[in-house]
Amino acid sequence: MTVINPYYLQLDDLILATFSHHVETLTGLRTVPQRRRKTRYTASRHGSDDFDPFFDELRLPIDISLWPWDEDGGEVAVFGAVGQLQANWDDLVAVVTKRGPVDVRQTLPVVDPEESGESVLEVQAYGRFDRTVMATTSHSRWRISTDLVLPWPFWHELPKVELAADTSHSFITGGTAPIGNMRLIFSEDATVTHTETGHKIGIEGMDGTQVIVDVRQRKVFQDGQLAMGLLRLDGPDYWMEWPARSQVTLSASAPVAVEFWNCRL
Repeated sequence: MTVINPYYLQLDDLILATFSHHVETLTGLRTVPQRRRKTRYTASRHGSDDFDPFFDELRLPIDISLWPWDEDGGEVAVFGAVGQLQANWDDLVAVVTKRGPVDVRQTLPVVDPEESGESVLEVQAYGRFDRTVMATTSHSRWRISTDLVLPWPFWHELPKVELAADTSHSFITGGTAPIGNMRLIFSEDATVTHTETGHKIGIEGMDGTQVIVDVRQRKVFQDGQLAMGLLRLDGPDYWMEWPARSQVTLSASAPVAVEFWNCRL
């Protein structure tokens, strides 16, 4: 496969940066999602009540160009250019019409590759396609317009961060978006405290070998089975969240492993 753009968008196994498919315009790729809010007022008081709203889903309108070549720049269809355009259309539609989320990835230039040792950063999200129409056609190009919707509006930096089981963890988060996708992995009853906020997540009464608290899903699993009754929570409805580029200190009453992805907008 010949990739002609190092900063590309990928939908499952289909890379939109080849001779056959590439992104023409992508509106909103660098957009901060709208915050969900409903203004509240208090009688006999100026202004509105202050509260901390949550981000809405991220909607990305994309224009994709299809060209009359295969991904390496060769024309292979029996029916020539039009046949190859149809084949490229079929490859795209097979992805955007699938049931379930599409694994969406893009690569970004690293600000300081000499320090990080990397020239590009890969980020990942799960999305669905809301609308797909053929905008314009010619003998040499078909332009497709579609809307990519990310229900979880943040991109995950790859690879994920994995911290071995311990009674304390101290680290500085990266990315540019709040982190609410952490997973806490317990091998015995324990309570984890986020020192900076005082928010606590605990497990009590486990009788299996492992319990995973998935903060993003707000679910608890014991040996792969849902076990919400084990949860002991002393914190907000969203359980726990860490700001981007901030110090995070966790203490635990017994060793707990931590997994999370730095997030980006």
